[in-house]
Amino acid sequence: MIAPMRPRALLVALLLLLACGDDSSPADAGSDALALADGGVDADGWAPGAELCDNGLDDDGDGAVDCADIDCAAAPLDADGGETLEGVPFVERVRFLWEGGACAPLQRDVAPGALDDEPVGVVQGRVLDERGDPLPGARIEVLGRPELGSTLSRTDGEYDLAVSARSLTLRFTFEGRIESQRTLTVEAGTYTEAPDVVLVEPGASTSIDTAAGGIAESTARDSDGERTLSVLFP
Repeated sequence: MIAPMRPRALLVALLLLLACGDDSSPADAGSDALALADGGVDADGWAPGAELCDNGLDDDGDGAVDCADIDCAAAPLDADGGETLEGVPFVERVRFLWEGGACAPLQRDVAPGALDDEPVGVVQGRVLDERGDPLPGARIEVLGRPELGSTLSRTDGEYDLAVSARSLTLRFTFEGRIESQRTLTVEAGTYTEAPDVVLVEPGASTSIDTAAGGIAESTARDSDGERTLSVLFP
């Protein structure tokens, strides 16, 4: 014999039923739960940890919100490279970088057609400060190629820049920090990983009477420790 449910328990059960009830069927709810548990997506196309691009929140916890997150600009870039992905030419896979889509382009001020008539590759890298922390907002461009525009490092210090496949020099600038340049060769249809670039603040200025001679010294600190640069004026 089943014992009758007490009034308090009945009230709690009723409140839970009302709170959980919606227009979806139990089968739909179960399907969504299984999809999420298996690392898939729910009926609205959302997966745990995925960035939603219009809610003002950092859903995937990478420090970037909405269109500042590269996941919102396009599908994550494939670092393994390759000419095609599911039949789509490489240049079309990365076109969002300078043409945009749901979000504004990451690579700004590209001249019309500048990347349409030449083989294209993508440079990926990271910009850091002297402590080894990510430096967002650094400008990256190809030296002597203004028609290719420029991009900015993101909150994690990383950047992606579409370029003509050839040997080229990248220019890194940030207001109040010393400019840096890197030369590398980019092959068509591939992602080229560039070495980390560290942009440092200039040291304090020093005055010296070169006629009398002396030593000018400057101390710098970074993730490797402290160093002193000395210049001798005989």
